[in-house]
Amino acid sequence: FMEKRGYEKGLIGIDLSSLLREIVRWWVFLVFFVQATTVLGFQQLEKFSHFLVEIYNRLVAAVVYFTIGAFAATYISDKIREYGAHPLVAVATRVVVLYVAAISSLAVIGFTGIYLLNKVIEYIAMGLAAAIALGLGLAVGFGGQDIVKELWQERKK
Repeated sequence: FMEKRGYEKGLIGIDLSSLLREIVRWWVFLVFFVQATTVLGFQQLEKFSHFLVEIYNRLVAAVVYFTIGAFAATYISDKIREYGAHPLVAVATRVVVLYVAAISSLAVIGFTGIYLLNKVIEYIAMGLAAAIALGLGLAVGFGGQDIVKELWQERKK
């Protein structure tokens, strides 16, 4: 699928198969490191190795979330361009999907500042909704005065 779409090198030129190979290699290393510290009876090192495995799992999950989000953003953006929509719509869609992927990745890692990032998006969405409503209201108000006057006259009769 990735080769067919031209995404085999990822978004930043990293080969996905080599990335996956490195992730699995280091995970296997850490699992065997935990087992070795357990067998040898190094309690402090064992606790530290469990901590490393936990952090590694979170980082891998965050990378996977963001990678899937980045590919989805690119794919959706390409489809929007294919359908002939304005290029700004494709770019805006890509940015929004990447933003959601980044926030999901940060949540997996355990970043606590996500509340502020979510509020930023809420305020931007409210601002866009208000701007669209205001624009439509002004357009109908100034452009449709004659039509509204005719409708009002007919209703009055």
